[in-house]
Amino acid sequence: MDLNLPDMSGMEALGMLREDDQLCTIPVIAVSADAIPRNIELALEAGFSNFVTKPIAIDKLLAAIDEVLKNSAES
Repeated sequence: MDLNLPDMSGMEALGMLREDDQLCTIPVIAVSADAIPRNIELALEAGFSNFVTKPIAIDKLLAAIDEVLKNSAES
């Protein structure tokens, strides 16, 4: 999920997902061009499963997806 959505932030959207009983366990990967370490840390603390910076490198995105799926399977 992009952190800079047009009508709300990705953080707000994640909060809405986490409040919904049917959607609260869906893993969500944050995507942003803002790669400041503190912002990445805040996104992960907020509940994003991983963080990928823009421009998106396909190999890094696929690695993030693989990691999230692996962690989901272990849970």
